[in-house]
Amino acid sequence: MTVELEIRDVRKTLLDYEFHREHGNPLLQGFFEFWGRPRQFSKPHILADCSFFDLHVTAYVQDWGAHNPPPHPGIFKRFFPVILRRLMGPETRLTLFVQPTDRDSFDEVNVIETLLAPQDLPYILFSKTQVHADFSGLPIRPNVGYLVFEWSAAMLADIAERWFLSPMLSIEGYISREPALEAIAALYFRADTEERVRELLRKVEIAFKVWPDNNGLLVLTDKLDLGGIKERLQLADLNRLLREAPPV
Repeated sequence: MTVELEIRDVRKTLLDYEFHREHGNPLLQGFFEFWGRPRQFSKPHILADCSFFDLHVTAYVQDWGAHNPPPHPGIFKRFFPVILRRLMGPETRLTLFVQPTDRDSFDEVNVIETLLAPQDLPYILFSKTQVHADFSGLPIRPNVGYLVFEWSAAMLADIAERWFLSPMLSIEGYISREPALEAIAALYFRADTEERVRELLRKVEIAFKVWPDNNGLLVLTDKLDLGGIKERLQLADLNRLLREAPPV
């Protein structure tokens, strides 16, 4: 199989709530979901005018013995900075939301002190939503809150190097022309409905969520269709780079 970036339109399947609830899948792949808050989705038509794409590289793990081997996380990690840089384009800001299972995988205070504050990168630390679960006896250090922060376009490679720690972290991002933190802060306090997600997509140019196995990307936007995404990615040139890359 030719190694290339495959882009699949997943709007129809993503908005099929009945299917995902039946199979126990998080609605909208858990995008813009703060763990512990109820997801009150009942109106998929509100998101019907948005575009949703799954992106992955058609290089697969061959030594797992699986009938349908998954996309190779190493290949995706290598090209993630290139893909993200092209999705961003010129003169945009990148805001990240990294949601961990515990502080050993992502310590919000440490990230603020060692990465964000020294570079004057804006951030908001939301108070932790109460999660009704008993973790006593488990080696889990509870997190102090939800950290949403701007990230430098010069450090895109650091995202994968630091935080591709599946399945311990959920990583998503928001690409925008204007600062997005104020809009995200206002939306944080609203009920977790489709209207809230739709408003976020109005405020940003492109949003994305890294797949749980760090081997693909969900892209969400109300600004670009499939042709626009391909153009933004410079897909023909990107596929040339993928084909010429040495194997992992």
